[in-house]
Amino acid sequence: MELKSEPTFNFRKCFSTKFLTEKLRLLLDNETLFKIASDNRNKDDDEIFAIMSTKYKKMDDAYFNINKIKYLDNVPGMSSNYEVLDFGGSNGSIAAAIAKYYKIKTVNIVDVHRPEYAVKDSHIAYKQISNNKLPYNDDTFDVITCFMVLHHISPNDIAQCIDEIYRCCKKYLLIQEHDCNDDMKYILDILHGLYIFVYKEDDYEKINQMAEYHAWYKSAGQFDALFHGKFKLVKRFHTNKVQKNFVAVYEKI
Repeated sequence: MELKSEPTFNFRKCFSTKFLTEKLRLLLDNETLFKIASDNRNKDDDEIFAIMSTKYKKMDDAYFNINKIKYLDNVPGMSSNYEVLDFGGSNGSIAAAIAKYYKIKTVNIVDVHRPEYAVKDSHIAYKQISNNKLPYNDDTFDVITCFMVLHHISPNDIAQCIDEIYRCCKKYLLIQEHDCNDDMKYILDILHGLYIFVYKEDDYEKINQMAEYHAWYKSAGQFDALFHGKFKLVKRFHTNKVQKNFVAVYEKI
């Protein structure tokens, strides 16, 4: 008999303080969903997400991801001549949009999934990470992008991950991440639960319950510290006040 993992109670935690309750209302941006959360606050997260999923029309990946390409305008000299790698590029939809927008012949993607997972597009080249090593030569890419990827990498693997990004990067690194303090963790866990169980019909993470979800959020300053000695900060700006998202461009030292 398969036992269910211990339930999680991020929603309950958010209703424990006025600050987090208001953050949750802004995050949901939907009175029906907020009422579901409020009326069911004593239930576990999975039960609340299950109710929400019956009240929300699903959205496709493009709604969430394709607008990320505009952030590359902040990379110095960004052009069709740049060699680009989208690290943790999921199914390749972002990379395909980058290729189209900047008229790049091929944008590379590396992820943990098998190449068959990628969308069919002649302008992307998909490879799978093996043994935490990137399958590319040193100094291959003018710019490497990491869109909401690094908080999914465990503390045991993050140093090697950054070493590999540094090795393969020739010029610039662009990341999009959450600027997270302790209180924001509960909001961000709910955000990811919404992506997995409510907003999208099918999510690549393929988790069955919130207890299976793991993330290691950091502040913008903590990300700077991780890159210290390898990359210097060129530019940073916040893109979403509720989720405290930010984009940062770093230059390889």
